[in-house]
Amino acid sequence: EDIPPDRSCFRVTVDIVGSVLTGARDVAHPPGAEGLVEVGQTFRFDAREGTRRRRALAEALASHDPEDSDVFVIVHRRMREAGAVTAIPGPAGSGGALEGYEELGSAFVNLSDMLDAREDCEERTVDLVDAEGATIGALA
Repeated sequence: EDIPPDRSCFRVTVDIVGSVLTGARDVAHPPGAEGLVEVGQTFRFDAREGTRRRRALAEALASHDPEDSDVFVIVHRRMREAGAVTAIPGPAGSGGALEGYEELGSAFVNLSDMLDAREDCEERTVDLVDAEGATIGALA
């Protein structure tokens, strides 16, 4: 399906302690945005007492390996050129490839570090970087 030139379809994937959350959003490019697009995707991680997610989160935060409490975010954009559409591997646990999407960038935060620093998560932004390590955006 063709995507109008003034719109983009983004897919955001979050991997938090083994749970994969995904969302897609069709976004209009406002005139004069100078290449900046706000995707506006929000995720909630339900880790209520007694759930598998709560146990996984507690184990990650108690681990001696700081990487166990990393949260990864990957942003993909649907490709426009029909000839360029290829299947790329989907995120771990997603069950497949993302047909017709290209990876724009990724980011991560470490939950243990955030708790240790007593950071206000709502005020924090994280750089979204491309495969070469260049900052291409920010996550808030």
